[in-house]
Amino acid sequence: TIISKNHHAMLRNIEGDYNPDIIWASGRNSFHLLKKSKRLKNVDIRNIGYLKKIETLNKKNSFSLSCLVLPEGIYSECVKLFSYSLQCAKQNTQINYIWRVHPVINLNILFNKLNVKIHSLPKNIKISNKKLLSSDISRTSFILYRGSKSVIEAMLGNNYPIYLDIKNDVNIDPIKSYNKNKKYVTSSKEFIYFVKNFKKDKIKNIHVEAKRIKHDIFGKLKSKQIINILKEKRKH
Repeated sequence: TIISKNHHAMLRNIEGDYNPDIIWASGRNSFHLLKKSKRLKNVDIRNIGYLKKIETLNKKNSFSLSCLVLPEGIYSECVKLFSYSLQCAKQNTQINYIWRVHPVINLNILFNKLNVKIHSLPKNIKISNKKLLSSDISRTSFILYRGSKSVIEAMLGNNYPIYLDIKNDVNIDPIKSYNKNKKYVTSSKEFIYFVKNFKKDKIKNIHVEAKRIKHDIFGKLKSKQIINILKEKRKH
């Protein structure tokens, strides 16, 4: 996963024999953060790279007033992002939204929490039925997010990142320390104004910035090192 300064449990020392013997980091960023932690000084930390393949999408469609809403697989985060974008959709019908729900989320439970009927959603909100994230990225130009690391994949597809910053909430932006080309919004009015007045030439180099972030956070998989580590631990 992506590690930030707000991760507490992962970086704490557990008394007794409960600390991990080894931690595999997915990239240079997480490796250095774990290595710097004084609480994990006796833990073997290795940078083995990222297990999943992240595709760089060659987007064919043109710029549009369309936004992918991408929460994590956590009900509270879904409620925050969907409630906010629902408010935006009602206030301005020119911007279209695609709600992408994580597979672990049950739609019936979610809509009960939202206190909204699925059939009553405005016409400018669609619930994604696409299996691949790239399918939703290809038909949108913005991404509204909070803690999902998939924002990087969306940026690789040239979606402009907009982070919903909620007052008194901990900042969970996975690219907070990286990407300067992003927008933080707090109100629906602020989001609508930004999207409506967006200069599409600003979107040109988003994928370049995303490649740099990807390289730092999601390292190349080191399969041989994984095998060697397992052999070492087996001997002990």
